[in-house]
Amino acid sequence: MKKLFILIAVALPLYGLAQQKAAIDSTKVMWLSLEQAETLCKTNPKKILIDAYTDWCGWCKKMDKETFQHPEIAKYLNKYFYPVKFNAETKDTITFLGSKYINFGSRTHPLALSLLGWRPSYPTIVYMTERFEYLGPIPGYKNAMQMETILHFIAEEKYKFTSLEEFEKNYKGKIQ
Repeated sequence: MKKLFILIAVALPLYGLAQQKAAIDSTKVMWLSLEQAETLCKTNPKKILIDAYTDWCGWCKKMDKETFQHPEIAKYLNKYFYPVKFNAETKDTITFLGSKYINFGSRTHPLALSLLGWRPSYPTIVYMTERFEYLGPIPGYKNAMQMETILHFIAEEKYKFTSLEEFEKNYKGKIQ
């Protein structure tokens, strides 16, 4: 009985710290690799957001700092998407959806070219359904308000019924 009491006395504060950390982390985007997102999607399907960036891209860094660090954006992304951070100039070999992508020395990774429709531009966000159906890329820097609109458009599957431009006209988000 004494051992059980000691175990509870030690475990309870640790559990509280873990819960507190989870609450804090929910306001930060939990970035994944493509492989991690693919694995997670098998057991808990969510839409996929792929942030295709480069190390030298100033607008990519601005979007990381201002858009993706906005608490509303981070919470929404973590809840409804598997957010993937993908360096479009990586030299790594990547296996994605059963295909192996090898960069044989090209500046832009072949998977990035494929995802970006052979038009590399940074930053570009690529969207996919939970079944990895390609919805397409949206290039360019987006501030938090613009990103909120796009995320709701994709997560709520409004793209099935209307254009993004039409959706933007009537959407009223939390971010002003």
